Amino acid sequence: MKRMFLGVLALAAGGLALGGADADEGLSGVAKERHELMEGLAGAIKPMADMVRSIQPYDADRMRELAKKIAGSGGETMTSLFPEGSYDPAGEALPAIWEDWDRFVMLAGKMVDAANAMAAAADNPPGPPSAGAPDSGAGGGDPQAMDAGMALIQLGMSCGACHDDFRKEDDH
Repeated sequence: MKRMFLGVLALAAGGLALGGADADEGLSGVAKERHELMEGLAGAIKPMADMVRSIQPYDADRMRELAKKIAGSGGETMTSLFPEGSYDPAGEALPAIWEDWDRFVMLAGKMVDAANAMAAAADNPPGPPSAGAPDSGAGGGDPQAMDAGMALIQLGMSCGACHDDFRKEDDH
């Protein structure tokens, strides 16, 4: 099940990075700023997923740095880029953001929480549990703590919850 989620997360990270490649053409002002913020988030998720999937060597410090970047981009930082009346049909944001503002704010906050949990799990790379440790999936660090793979899945699910309701689907 964990492998399935990581596969889905990897596809989502790739889609985030590739799906918006030309989407900022025609955007200006705050709509362009929020698009750039989202591209930055996708740019942080991809190397995290690559480390968890062993495509890149696992680096706890880099994982923590990327997670903190994501945490710093969520919450009020994110919601400030969606002021009332800033819908732009050329962008990927749906009008539903402003129609269900409280949910959008809540999900932006949950992304911060998930990114902070990811930073906390950075010292527990995914892998087989150490001998005698509970089946946490942790490959090092605190065997009782969530491993980075599970934390990344939760972070991806946090991003996905917002995208499901508030982002246009890609045409590709």
